[in-house]
Amino acid sequence: MLADLISRVVNLLVFAGLATALLFIWRTPVRSQLQALRWQAFALAELALLIAFVRQEAEPFLAAVWLASVRGCAVPWLCWRLIVRQGKPAVNSASVDPAIRLVSAVGLVVVAYVVLAPIADLAHSTAAPLLPSALATVLIGMLAMIVWQHGASRVLGLLVIANGGMLLGLLATPGVLGAIAPGLLLDLFVVVLLLGEVACPTLAHDGAMATLPAGEER
Repeated sequence: MLADLISRVVNLLVFAGLATALLFIWRTPVRSQLQALRWQAFALAELALLIAFVRQEAEPFLAAVWLASVRGCAVPWLCWRLIVRQGKPAVNSASVDPAIRLVSAVGLVVVAYVVLAPIADLAHSTAAPLLPSALATVLIGMLAMIVWQHGASRVLGLLVIANGGMLLGLLATPGVLGAIAPGLLLDLFVVVLLLGEVACPTLAHDGAMATLPAGEER
């Protein structure tokens, strides 16, 4: 009874991670994208807590705390504060229409299931059928980095890829320590990119103003 309940909750949380990735690629406002990323991080954190309870291990618990605090709270808050401070538009722009983005994302989900479904059938694990959803999350993050024109959204696409990788690590490996270290480095890299997204335009504007002759400054 308990095992069946845990299996249902795991399926729900994995589906939530994939659904938030689809929401991220479909929605245009940056605030909605940040909210989708926050929900995805919290869903993965709950999954890690559940795995920590089932396996009686500390590593998934540490991963849950890190996902909830860094990716669920710190990074979205920092990203939004930097966008507001820079005065960037709160509505994103993309190279393709929302319907095409969503259809492309669904196509990537189908590709992930076609690629990993035969492998999942051969694996002797209850979590193996969920691996295509994790791969689809990674592919949708890659798609986001291609279609979005807003620099912050492209950086957030990296986090969607990292969340998909974390999901793969939680489902496919007995321990998650190997997935925590690269993810932590990626989070630090994302923070640096977010800071550079704000600093570089400001420095470029100051450099342009410095080259103007006296009396021509606005």
